[in-house]
Amino acid sequence: MPRLTPPTATVTIALSTRKPTAIFRPNVAFGAGVDGADQGITDRVYRPEVVRQMRAMGLPRLSYRLRTELAIQAWHWNPEGTWSEPQTRSGYWTSSSSVSAPSGGIAKSWGYRLPRRGNTIDQANDDGYSRLTDGDPRSFWKSNPYLDRVYTHEPNAAHPQWVVVDLGRFVAVRSLRLHWATPYATHFRVEYALGAETFEQTFEEATTWQVFPKGIIENGTGGVQTIALGSIPQKVRFLRLWLLERSEPTTPPADPRDACGYALHSLDVQDHKGRELVRHAPHHDKQTPTWASSTDPWHRAVDRDKDTEQPGLDTVVASGLTSGLPMLTPVSVVYDTPENALALLRYLRENKLPVTHLELGEEPDGQYITPEDYGALYLQWARALHAADPQLTLGGPSFQTAVEGWIHWPDSHGDRAWYRRFLRYLKGHGAEELFGFFTFEWYPFDALDLDPAKQLKQHPKLLDDALAKLQSEGLSRKIPWMISEYGWSPFAARAEVDLPSALLNAEIVARFLLRGGTTAYLYGYEPATLLKEKDMKGASWGNLTPFLADDEGKIVARLPAYWSAYLLTQVWAQPGEQPHQLYEATASHPDVGVYAVKRPDSRWALLLLNRDRRRTYRLPLPDGPHWQDTWRYSDAEYAWKDAGEKSRPRRSLPPTKRMVTGQAIELPPFSLSVVRSV
Repeated sequence: MPRLTPPTATVTIALSTRKPTAIFRPNVAFGAGVDGADQGITDRVYRPEVVRQMRAMGLPRLSYRLRTELAIQAWHWNPEGTWSEPQTRSGYWTSSSSVSAPSGGIAKSWGYRLPRRGNTIDQANDDGYSRLTDGDPRSFWKSNPYLDRVYTHEPNAAHPQWVVVDLGRFVAVRSLRLHWATPYATHFRVEYALGAETFEQTFEEATTWQVFPKGIIENGTGGVQTIALGSIPQKVRFLRLWLLERSEPTTPPADPRDACGYALHSLDVQDHKGRELVRHAPHHDKQTPTWASSTDPWHRAVDRDKDTEQPGLDTVVASGLTSGLPMLTPVSVVYDTPENALALLRYLRENKLPVTHLELGEEPDGQYITPEDYGALYLQWARALHAADPQLTLGGPSFQTAVEGWIHWPDSHGDRAWYRRFLRYLKGHGAEELFGFFTFEWYPFDALDLDPAKQLKQHPKLLDDALAKLQSEGLSRKIPWMISEYGWSPFAARAEVDLPSALLNAEIVARFLLRGGTTAYLYGYEPATLLKEKDMKGASWGNLTPFLADDEGKIVARLPAYWSAYLLTQVWAQPGEQPHQLYEATASHPDVGVYAVKRPDSRWALLLLNRDRRRTYRLPLPDGPHWQDTWRYSDAEYAWKDAGEKSRPRRSLPPTKRMVTGQAIELPPFSLSVVRSV
């Protein structure tokens, strides 16, 4: 039998008009981000006809996202620059703070793969591999020299470096063989995880790390080192090296960074019968997975990633996407040098590119760096940048989304809270004032097989709880909060190109502003084609984008993300720099969301969401304001046709505007509406 449409239900809203809960300015609050992508993306996106449609969304603030930090790459933000070892075109790179006259500015920039990486998996294209298990006796992993005592001015034990290997299953382990390069570890521990079946689970409270009975090494001598871990084989899956002190160089190197950190060619693990348990191959799908605490940013000219590119800073600013306002500009931290950051600042100032806020790093928590290690890098970069320009506001860390909170392995006090430990590190070094704003990403839904209606109903509490947890860990209301990226999911999904995304995007911004947020940047600003995730339950064709594009980058349809932004920035809010007052408003049913704003033109506007996929709600309008017009975006305006890779909108019309003729309006299923007063 066909499903019956539920009868229309009545929902009421309570609007408190006594005192505003929050105040925002549209030219500060509404933004979007641009990012690197496949080779050729810059030429396809930064065309006048494309930029014109992007700007029509009314998102005046721009954030520049940095995929190289996710790809374990060094960013040559200017293709011109110098190597620390110019004769071999290798070493540590510093981009030039100027450009040669004929070029007229930086059109494109690139990332360079790091040949000393220790991670099998990355969070970008995931097409690299670990040098610890690549089978090449010449290659090696090396930790970041800027986390060594020479640069942190702290004991190396205060910043232990680590390597984790996943054996793929629980197996009886008897011994470990390490092939050290230089510098090598003289003091370290060998540990195993209790209670974890995935690497991510090693960070959970139920998991503890235990030292093997003979796993404490205090006088390491380097070379090939075989360690009998105990007289009785121990069944383990995850094994961890915890490195506490390094060797001293016999002869000082030409570059002091070469003597800092730890370097390891490879590792092997043997079971109780002496069989090798580690697979070695120069491919991330064929080698035994490893993760490392950090990576030396040393690289070579031949390491350029030829498959991807970042738009040039001058290209972005000249396009007009910044609306003449300062751009939230990234500084590569986890895989870079302070010298390259200072050169970037000089370039921005000398070329008069408007910047007031520099974001230090991107998703360091997603790189599994400890809060203290990020704090040490942040401090070195921030002090150098602030000395060069005391007026700059520095911040970060652009957390990846963690709806249950941001954590790491516990410190010596048992504290797992990432943000609290980072703040404690800054405070302990008298540098809390160098942290001027906080950024995090918000993609609340990883699961692709759940009902979008149920997810939409869960979302307000998810965001409220995440912000409350951060405040309990020390996030101050005295500094700006920014959502550096937002969208439905970090994975492609149909909901992103269908009506649920319109509701979620609008609610993320409105609720974040209501809770005291300063700016929210939409991710997926550029036109894009459809994607489908591999090997994910519930995978479907979708993408984070306001515009469906063909293979040449031509816009073929406006998607719900476009009209959601339009309703938010052009209808609910009054464009410009004048302050808007947000008031608390609640609906009598959780299917309905309401956000009330009093605009500088004295008009009231209600942003209304019907999160139910089938039921229409009748809404009596609050007494007081004289309600004039309503704008509605629902299945009458938009419908998606599933056709695999060729899926597209069956219907894609602008929101419908109507005059208010009575004391109540209707909210259709899965709809986004705005009601405004005279």
